[in-house]
Amino acid sequence: MFNERVQDYLDAEVSVKQEELIPVKTTLLFKVTRQINGEIEFNYQEFKSGLAAKLNEYHNYAVTSSTLVTAKSDLAMLRKVRGAIEDEGRRVKKDILKQYDSVFMPQCKELVSMTDDVITSIDNQVKGIEKAEENIKRKQVEDYFDLKGCEIIALSQIWDDRWLNKTYSLSKVQSDIDNKILEVKQSLEVIEGTITNENDCLEVKAEYLKTLNLASAISSWKEREALKKRISQSTPQEVKQAPIPVADEPIYKIAFEVVGTESSINKLSQWLKSNGYNYKQINQ
Repeated sequence: MFNERVQDYLDAEVSVKQEELIPVKTTLLFKVTRQINGEIEFNYQEFKSGLAAKLNEYHNYAVTSSTLVTAKSDLAMLRKVRGAIEDEGRRVKKDILKQYDSVFMPQCKELVSMTDDVITSIDNQVKGIEKAEENIKRKQVEDYFDLKGCEIIALSQIWDDRWLNKTYSLSKVQSDIDNKILEVKQSLEVIEGTITNENDCLEVKAEYLKTLNLASAISSWKEREALKKRISQSTPQEVKQAPIPVADEPIYKIAFEVVGTESSINKLSQWLKSNGYNYKQINQ
C-alpha cells in the first residue's frame, strides 16, 4: 500500500513552470529489508535521492489561476506521500513492538522472576539476622535504662532510633541515656528554683515530665500566673444589684472554681450581679 501511494505520486504529471507540464515516469520503492537486533535496514539513501530529485522540481513552483487545479492535485499527492512515509514508520514500529511485547519482554520477566526468587530468599535471611541483632541491642539498651533506676520518665520518651544502628556503639547509647537523665533532673531543679508555690511547682513538673519541654512548661505557667494577676486586679464597675426575692425556698452557699479568659470571667461577674447573686473572689 505504501509503495503504491508513493508510485502514484511519482507517476503524476508535475507542473514545474506556470504553463509547462512535464510528464514524469519513475519507479521508486521504499523497502524495509531487515529488522535485526534493533536495527532497521531499508533503502534509505536510494529513496531519499529519488524523493529529493522529485521534490527539487517544486523549488520554483508558482501557482496561478490557470494552474490552480494542477496545484491542488500536486498538493494532495504530496500529502499522500508524506502520509505514506509516516504510515510505514508506524507499521515498522508496531511490528517491532509486537516482537518486543510477545517474545522479548515475557522472556525478560521470566529471567527477572528467576532472579527475584533468589533475591527474596537471601534478603529475608539478611533481614532476619539484622532484626535479631536489633532485638539483642534493644534489650541491652532497656537493661541499661532499668539499671539507672530512673522512674520519673519512660525509655520511650528519650528513645532514639539511631541507637539500633550497628555504627552506633552501645557505649555511645549509654552516654546518651546518662545525658538525657541528667538533663531531666536539671530541668526539675530549674522548675523548683523558679516556682516557689508548692502546688504550682508540682503542676509544672507534671507538665514537663509529659513533654520533656522545659521552656513550654514554664511558659504555660507564666501565662496562667499573668491571667490570675489580671483577674485579681480587675475592678469591675458597680452594677446595681437586683434585690434577692424573698421566698420560702432555703438559701444555699456553694463554692466553685471558674477557668476562663479575663473577658469571659468579667462577663460571668456581671451576670451574677445582674441576677441578684451574692459572691466574692477567693484568692488561693
